[in-house]
Amino acid sequence: MKKALLIAVALILAVGFIACQDEFGGIRNTGESKILEPMGAGSSPYFPYEEGKTWNYETITNDEIDYPDDFPMEDTSWTDTFTYVSEVIRETELTGSNPLPVWEIRTISSEGPPAFSYSHVGQDSAYIYDEISDSETGTVFPSIPELGDAWEIYTVADSADTHRTYYNVIEDDVEANGYTDCLKIEVMPEWVEDFDEYENFQYWAWDEGVVMTTLWMMMKIPAVEDTTIYTFEGETRLIKGPGIEE
Repeated sequence: MKKALLIAVALILAVGFIACQDEFGGIRNTGESKILEPMGAGSSPYFPYEEGKTWNYETITNDEIDYPDDFPMEDTSWTDTFTYVSEVIRETELTGSNPLPVWEIRTISSEGPPAFSYSHVGQDSAYIYDEISDSETGTVFPSIPELGDAWEIYTVADSADTHRTYYNVIEDDVEANGYTDCLKIEVMPEWVEDFDEYENFQYWAWDEGVVMTTLWMMMKIPAVEDTTIYTFEGETRLIKGPGIEE
């Protein structure tokens, strides 16, 4: 579950590479970007889609298990690294009862087979669909979120279980991964009470989208006489873009 969560929050948006560098090599919001009218599949500064766009990410995770002193196992930790590339393949239409124009986005991960998603960006909202045959409204994000905005999305874990995740823009002038003036968005799943400590943030850059995601959580597992402590830390970064030094 832990790695699936990190991947989900990192993959939920495909991002582009249109930006202006400031004198410190970061990315700033110049106000010069053209916000497209809702024609065709659409675009916005945080969802800057166009055919052929590609975005490269790297995720590094670290797991640690701290056993009680008298437990017959030694403490252990391990680190995993994987990468993925998202690309806008084409502009097409949903094939369900609502033939909405969408961008087809292919994501190739070092951990599994290619995955596809479909996105439509309007003036107010961006919609993400899992299947091209979808007829119902998909995951919805504000197309241009601002400080103080809050929203929630639903994810289906299986046919009978739906989870809710809450998003809240808590800062709007943050430096992250070489980009300045980023939105800092707190991400809080409804099952967060399963953990003793939990922090999950996304960082969105103007004309770029998600440039970094961080996740840290800790769980105390009661034993007969003592407690085992499990911690997980993960970070996903955009590793190729105009705000990142090669």
